[in-house]
Amino acid sequence: MNQKILVPVVILLVAGMIFYFNLGPSVPEGYVDFRAVEAQEQLAQSKDVKILDIRTPAEFQSGHLQGAVNVDYYAKDFEDSLKKLDKNAQYLVYCRTGNRSSSALKKMHKLGFTKVWHMSRGIEDWKGTGLPLKQ
Repeated sequence: MNQKILVPVVILLVAGMIFYFNLGPSVPEGYVDFRAVEAQEQLAQSKDVKILDIRTPAEFQSGHLQGAVNVDYYAKDFEDSLKKLDKNAQYLVYCRTGNRSSSALKKMHKLGFTKVWHMSRGIEDWKGTGLPLKQ
């Protein structure tokens, strides 16, 4: 094989392997991903779940899950706010599409939270299925 072709192919293979092996689960071990309908079913069965909406206050005001508490992921004191929460309580965490909340799960895991449900596609999935929002 021509060396001009071989070098880029090897680089791509190595980069692909590094990417593949760094892919981990989307949530830390012991945490659970739910779609919106599954999350609603779990909330209906478990009345003691604390709901964390980690969107901005403006996003929160545009509609949120009943009983949700707003803890802004972009706020400077986000981690400090998490540290004040009961690490042994059951939480459902969501954002708009699941990106911020995926990152928040890692922070929660490092802080010692043990029971966290994640609405993996966020409130957009909730709205898309027609589930009710609190305004």
